[in-house]
Amino acid sequence: MGGLKNIKAFVLFMAFSLLVGCSNDEEAPKHKSGFLDKLFKSSNRAVPVTVANALLRERALDLAVPAKLSPSETVEIKLPFEARIEQVFITSGDTIAVNTALVRLAEEELQLKLTQLRTELKDADNELQKNRYLHRNRDRLLEEGSINQHHYETLETQVERNEAAVEQKRSDIQSLESRLTQLTITSPTSGVITEINVASGLTIPTNTTLMKISKVDPMIVEFELAGHEATAIQSGQKITVRFAELPTELIEANVISIGAVLEQGSTFPVKAVFANPTALFKVGMQAEVKFTGVKRQRYFLVPNNAILIDQRQHYVFVVVQGAAHRTRIIPKQTQDGFTEVVEGLREDDLIIVKGHEKLEEGTTVDIWGR
Repeated sequence: MGGLKNIKAFVLFMAFSLLVGCSNDEEAPKHKSGFLDKLFKSSNRAVPVTVANALLRERALDLAVPAKLSPSETVEIKLPFEARIEQVFITSGDTIAVNTALVRLAEEELQLKLTQLRTELKDADNELQKNRYLHRNRDRLLEEGSINQHHYETLETQVERNEAAVEQKRSDIQSLESRLTQLTITSPTSGVITEINVASGLTIPTNTTLMKISKVDPMIVEFELAGHEATAIQSGQKITVRFAELPTELIEANVISIGAVLEQGSTFPVKAVFANPTALFKVGMQAEVKFTGVKRQRYFLVPNNAILIDQRQHYVFVVVQGAAHRTRIIPKQTQDGFTEVVEGLREDDLIIVKGHEKLEEGTTVDIWGR
């Protein structure tokens, strides 16, 4: 009899609990789904999910990407000595040939510099001869006390430094004497003047860049491709280049350099080269390159409802050994309820298409359907 009373009491308690629960649900409907979330996430029970395999497809890859033109080489014009500029013959933007006159140096300052260098050479040579004498007689001089132990040990190094200084002075004098016979500096290459740092009357310090000459024949076209497009390009491949400023011009270029893909979702640089004998195409000109990939592109079709977005990055959950794992993907275009995924998936991936709203990384799942 007592057992029957206990059972009745338990039934009444459960009924009361359900009534209270319903009342709370009506007052605060926002907590209605919280119980299920906690049930699946905080317990060891598996979350029921529906999965599907991504559909593998292939297609020819036709690409059109923006590009810009850059010089094949940039030459800096410098002087190994200080000099005053008497006259400048070119301006920025000029197209020049080899041996084009660039600037003329003032002779008077160079003559003064030459006289100074000859004096410095004489002093350096005297110092060298003195240290050579000390080095040859260092044992006797040490015994006599004319030099100390430190001086004795460093004489060989001092002689080597003196010899190097003398050779440098002689080289500078030879260079300056040669320059005095040809005061006009000419271009060592053809190209376009892209930078000038001199003007008539200015004194230019040693090794200062006077100007820069960009070699534009051949010309380089630079562009970037997405990591998943790496198989579309190869060295030596021909590409077509168009220019907004010159819509009637269509150029064929050859790929000469392909950079590395550093990480998922990143881009990599590509360089191609084409002839530009008339300098028609300018450094910095905007262009568009078009080509068909050398290999067909593989991609996956994934249901739209399987794709999650977090901080502008796209993910799906895949099932690995009974657990959900978040996998970053690179999507492309979407059509008819499916999205093309070009990076991040494998052929055997099981993608969760329903039930992922209750998932976290590593959540145990129970596959209820496909």
